[in-house]
Amino acid sequence: MSGSDRKLASFAILFMVSVVSMIVVMGGRTAEISESSEVAPFESPAGIQRALRATPCRLAAVYWPAVRGCTVCDAMLIEKIGEWQRDPVLGEGLVVVTAIPTEFTGFAIGSARLPGELVRLARSEYAPAAAISPLPRLELWSGSGQLLLLRSIPSYMSQMAILDEEFLAARWFTSPLDEEGPGGSAPGGGE
Repeated sequence: MSGSDRKLASFAILFMVSVVSMIVVMGGRTAEISESSEVAPFESPAGIQRALRATPCRLAAVYWPAVRGCTVCDAMLIEKIGEWQRDPVLGEGLVVVTAIPTEFTGFAIGSARLPGELVRLARSEYAPAAAISPLPRLELWSGSGQLLLLRSIPSYMSQMAILDEEFLAARWFTSPLDEEGPGGSAPGGGE
């Protein structure tokens, strides 16, 4: 073996040892972080929870329009939610709520018709919840209050097809409403 080959082999071994030790150290830190940190669950504002408690559901969609934002995004989402509501299978057990600040109307947002029940939230309640992710946003909750999807929706048609698949996946995690009585509880906060 020549001198340059030995140097190259030594460098390769040194590099592999440093990479392995870095992975071990980082892996240990990741474990420490995940074991010691607690994440509080996301909850919908109280106004949304009250609206959803009023009607038992299999699946709840909470729509957050882009206030003073992308009207194209909102128009596509409003149409998509309307399709779900009108579908005899998908619409069964679906409750829809639209969250807006108290000072806005559908016209101020850019749409005369907003889907589902309109819930007006005080700015103090609206602002922190709206800041979770960019608007427009859609949240899907199970009837028992488990968050199944929280997603900002850009204005691409391909996103609407993906959203259909995500809606079906979220629905898969839920149970149909009981024929004998109401099923589930309020999304975003439990009973």
